[in-house]
Amino acid sequence: MTNDLPDQAQREAWPARSFASKQMGDACEMLIAVELTLAGIPAL
Repeated sequence: MTNDLPDQAQREAWPARSFASKQMGDACEMLIAVELTLAGIPAL
Protein backbone atom coordinates (compact mmCIF):
# COMPACT_ATOMS: atom_id res chain seq x y z
CA MET A 1 0.00 0.00 0.00
CA THR A 2 1.48 3.33 -1.02
CA ASN A 3 1.07 6.54 0.90
CA ASP A 4 0.12 9.04 -1.81
CA LEU A 5 -2.50 10.82 0.29
CA PRO A 6 -0.44 13.99 0.95
CA ASP A 7 0.25 14.40 -2.78
CA GLN A 8 -3.39 13.86 -3.68
CA ALA A 9 -4.58 16.20 -0.92
CA GLN A 10 -2.16 18.87 -2.11
CA ARG A 11 -3.37 18.59 -5.71
CA GLU A 12 -6.96 18.98 -4.56
CA ALA A 13 -6.15 21.90 -2.26
CA TRP A 14 -4.37 23.95 -4.95
CA PRO A 15 -6.30 24.41 -8.20
CA ALA A 16 -4.38 24.37 -11.45
CA ARG A 17 -2.91 27.77 -12.30
CA SER A 18 -4.13 29.46 -15.44
CA PHE A 19 -1.04 31.68 -15.65
CA ALA A 20 2.72 31.24 -15.86
CA SER A 21 5.21 32.40 -13.25
CA LYS A 22 6.53 34.97 -15.75
CA GLN A 23 3.05 36.43 -16.15
CA MET A 24 2.63 36.77 -12.38
CA GLY A 25 6.06 38.41 -12.10
CA ASP A 26 5.19 40.88 -14.85
CA ALA A 27 1.86 41.69 -13.19
CA CYS A 28 3.57 42.32 -9.84
CA GLU A 29 6.14 44.54 -11.52
CA MET A 30 3.38 46.62 -13.12
CA LEU A 31 1.52 46.84 -9.79
CA ILE A 32 4.63 48.29 -8.13
CA ALA A 33 5.09 50.73 -11.02
CA VAL A 34 1.47 51.89 -10.69
CA GLU A 35 1.76 52.35 -6.92
CA LEU A 36 4.96 54.37 -7.32
CA THR A 37 3.37 56.50 -10.03
CA LEU A 38 0.29 57.19 -7.92
CA ALA A 39 2.62 58.20 -5.07
CA GLY A 40 4.16 60.83 -7.35
CA ILE A 41 7.33 58.96 -8.37
CA PRO A 42 7.44 58.29 -12.12
CA ALA A 43 8.34 54.62 -12.49
CA LEU A 44 8.27 54.16 -16.27
